Amino acid sequence: NAEYMGPFLIGLLRLLIIDRITSIVMAETLGEISSELRERTRFITPSIRNLDTGDVYSVAELESKVPKGVDPQFLSKNKKRVDLGDLFCMPVVAFIPRHWHPNVITIINHVFNWILLGIAFCTPLLPGHWRIGGFMMCAVVNFFCMMLDCLDGMHARKTGQCSKLGELLDHFLDAVHVPLVVGGICYSLRHPPLAVAILVNLNSYIYNIQLIVYHYKRVFIQVVGVEGQILTSVFYIVVASICNLDEVYMLWFSRCICVAACFISAKVVYDFILRCDVVMFRKFIDFVMMNVLVSLIYLFGGMTTFSYVILSAAFSFRVTGNYVMYSIMQRPYKGYDFRLNLWIVIMLWAFFLVRPLPVTDFFYPLLPYLSKYMSLSIFDGQTVQDVLPYACTIHLAFRAVYTLQKNYYCIKHLK
Repeated sequence: NAEYMGPFLIGLLRLLIIDRITSIVMAETLGEISSELRERTRFITPSIRNLDTGDVYSVAELESKVPKGVDPQFLSKNKKRVDLGDLFCMPVVAFIPRHWHPNVITIINHVFNWILLGIAFCTPLLPGHWRIGGFMMCAVVNFFCMMLDCLDGMHARKTGQCSKLGELLDHFLDAVHVPLVVGGICYSLRHPPLAVAILVNLNSYIYNIQLIVYHYKRVFIQVVGVEGQILTSVFYIVVASICNLDEVYMLWFSRCICVAACFISAKVVYDFILRCDVVMFRKFIDFVMMNVLVSLIYLFGGMTTFSYVILSAAFSFRVTGNYVMYSIMQRPYKGYDFRLNLWIVIMLWAFFLVRPLPVTDFFYPLLPYLSKYMSLSIFDGQTVQDVLPYACTIHLAFRAVYTLQKNYYCIKHLK
């Protein structure tokens, strides 16, 4: 009966949050610990792939042949290829104080990625020459984020502060940065929702399958990262120079860039799929289906572009970020999250089967108390369906941070 769908949805949301709070407070049972110990397996020896020859060597084998103080990871780099990260960042790393912890640089980089998203979403709303300044600011901030992403590792190696925790934090937050950067570019160019969904999903897939391959095969295959960020900054500068021309030229330019980006991203995903076995491919398909279902809600007008981008970042943060953490701890990871799937079911149900519900219905018992401290007019016109993507994002972010905190001491003492 449609009359009871709304109250039932409200009750299910409350149960979801209360269940999470209860599970955090309660300690793990002995049965869960025993099950985890039985499930834990020994991964194959970490290895490095030579990009010149395609050969794969174990880290232990390389360390026995490399002089002390040389990072064997550099042996997998193509000597003929100019590393743009080293080219731009090596002169800067000497000026970073030695007492600065590399993780501080990583956190600063994360903050600036959110600033970049905010500037990118505000730029199309600016008039005339202010829009040119917005695109130029996007180019500068994006380039600065690229340098920070390189500098944290360089500074750690230079000062001898390399750690598994720093490695985890760097790659864990990269899972958030990818959807944020791509979503900001798409919105600033006013791409249609279909183009936004395709590009955000494809780039999230690239990082996810890259971590899946590393998780199971212990081979980290590099993709164009630094070069891609530099090209993005150049692209922002080009857009700034033509954004005040005829709208037709701007439209065709952005569409051509969109098609080229979709083709390149799809090609990278396809190359990674060829390296996967059946188990790895199934884990990847799980992540694909999660994002496709949420994209359907976005394409049918169930959420705004901003809420869709940050929700995609939360999905990547929870699933792909866990691949980073469990790979570092050398533990198996199932590749999906039950509560995340439950959120997807709730959102599909709310957007397609339930009439719009006022957001005040969710905390109706608290209204007399809230009215004493705040104006309830801020909730006028807001529905539960509008709030669901943000509630899911906050819930997944807290759960990811809680999982990280729970394994903090284990990761901190890894060598």
